[in-house]
Amino acid sequence: MEHLAFWNDDGHIEDETHLYKSRNKCEKCKRPTNVCLCHVFPANPVGLNKTKLFILQHPKECSRPLHTTVILEACIKSSFCKIFRGNRFPESKFSDLYASLKEKNTILMYPGPHAIPLYELKMNEKDICNIVLLDGTWKQAQNMYKRCKFLHSLPLMLLKPLRTMCQFQLDYGEKVHEPKTRMSFR
Repeated sequence: MEHLAFWNDDGHIEDETHLYKSRNKCEKCKRPTNVCLCHVFPANPVGLNKTKLFILQHPKECSRPLHTTVILEACIKSSFCKIFRGNRFPESKFSDLYASLKEKNTILMYPGPHAIPLYELKMNEKDICNIVLLDGTWKQAQNMYKRCKFLHSLPLMLLKPLRTMCQFQLDYGEKVHEPKTRMSFR
């Protein structure tokens, strides 16, 4: 951060960088210490029973202060949770991802008119279920879905308590952002 200098009443330059310090963050979950989640994390990352997560993360999501992948990496063994960062995910660069997505019982957690709630999914208990998640803002996730035509062939799954999860985020530090169209009329 560039140092900010201001003239004080005595005519001297005063460094006011201390006014802009960021909050203290937990080393493990990277969240502000007053909303640290580490106390609810398992002591060691766990394996998932017959489930693998594939997270397609928008590149800008890494710099967001409350991004979810840090939490998943701390809680789930890496062999059960794969994170891919990008916008378009071409098959030439992400061949492992494409191979996994072609397996049966692969579903995309994404809202849509044909999305079915998680509790209505009918899966063979012997099979592994691959769940694909798009990690980014709603706008970023929408754009990723539109650009990644290979996702369009996957069945869509809907997580019903989405409103509850969003409210939890708001209660614990996330800020409400107004749509840009609303802000332009002020």
